[in-house]
Amino acid sequence: MATELKLQALKENVDIVEINAIKVAAGDYVEKGQPLLEVQADKAALEVPSPLSGTISKLLIKVGDQVKIGQVYLVIEEGAASSAAAPAKTSTPKTIAAPVAKAASAPVAAPAPITVQAAPAVVVTPVVSHGTEVLNLGPVAASPGTRKLAREMGIELHRVTPTAKHGQVTEDDLKAYVRQTIATAGQSQSGLPSAPPLPRFEDQGPVERVPMGAIRRATARQMSVAWSQIPHVTQNDLADVTDLEDFRRSQSQNSKGPKLTMTAFALKAASIMLREFPVFNSSLDLQNNHIVMKKFIHIGIAVDTEAGLLVPVVRDVDKKSVHELAAEVTTIAERARARKLDGSELSGGTFTITNLGGIGGTGFTPIVNWPEVAILGVSRGRQDPVLKNGQWVPRLMVPLSLSYDHRVIDGAAAARFLRRMADLLEQPMHMLLHA
Repeated sequence: MATELKLQALKENVDIVEINAIKVAAGDYVEKGQPLLEVQADKAALEVPSPLSGTISKLLIKVGDQVKIGQVYLVIEEGAASSAAAPAKTSTPKTIAAPVAKAASAPVAAPAPITVQAAPAVVVTPVVSHGTEVLNLGPVAASPGTRKLAREMGIELHRVTPTAKHGQVTEDDLKAYVRQTIATAGQSQSGLPSAPPLPRFEDQGPVERVPMGAIRRATARQMSVAWSQIPHVTQNDLADVTDLEDFRRSQSQNSKGPKLTMTAFALKAASIMLREFPVFNSSLDLQNNHIVMKKFIHIGIAVDTEAGLLVPVVRDVDKKSVHELAAEVTTIAERARARKLDGSELSGGTFTITNLGGIGGTGFTPIVNWPEVAILGVSRGRQDPVLKNGQWVPRLMVPLSLSYDHRVIDGAAAARFLRRMADLLEQPMHMLLHA
């Protein structure tokens, strides 16, 4: 029997995904639960398993395609391997939806039973508490119409307080959530202001329209939220890393371990700073008039990939040595460029570092990664004359740029934070005492 498979919802508020890889070909026999596709949903790569056993008779997508939720992506002939290849002369294709895919690192749940008339329930990925914010665990009860409206409004259902019986979220709950958010924050954190219509560029000359990929769309949403929600200020300073660079090179030459990079030392220094200046490791809760002080230090590292910017998170940075951090940064950057990161590796950060030193620049204004309150930018070092002991000597100076949320952090605190950060980078041996 020929069966059309439709792409089921993979994450809340994700209506379109990009095909990273197709793991089967026409004519292949697949077992129930076997991965069929790898897709990019926002910034997380997810696998789509087969809901049944059978032979792939037709693929309707290719790598790089933008596929909408509910779109048919392949046709499969149900049955055992020995009989699946036989042509189905009179079968009428039926349409089912693949079960919800989990992130690669999470256990794969058993696929939902195959049905023809009733659509399978959408499962919301469980989330945990961060700071004082406690989110619902497990599935969120809501009708299909409410789920559709939530996707259109850009609202995550687990953030909405249900008022109906049995804890079901209704359309009125969604509207109340938007009104409350607008009243407390000036606008919805997910629903962005609409842009004015563009002029017709085609009237001026030839143009080409390039669809935004999943990562670029997610970046655009996150940056719009961050820039519109956070009053940004950027503090700049210089760090003399001459001694650090000499130490780093000597260690790299004499060690068989991972290459020690400036990013690894910046991670270690930042973890020390976030203990000394805990407000930089917080989030602002405007709805409850709280500053959420986090007791854990998870730092995001901006990684430049062909598909766009990804920010994987290195966890418990304060508990790791520089060598451990160097190894983890290398591994996680490789996974980011290969688009193998899952959602858990892209969430939970409390501070972010973006290092453009390998590209160039004398400074920049990084955008705070909401809901964090600060981000450190590192630019390319250069040899500058510095007066030491009455003589001008060449020293390797690295520009540091700290952007911060001025509602939470005062300018004087930011200046002290960045100067202390520079001091740590200038004294690598002192920094390593914290390893």
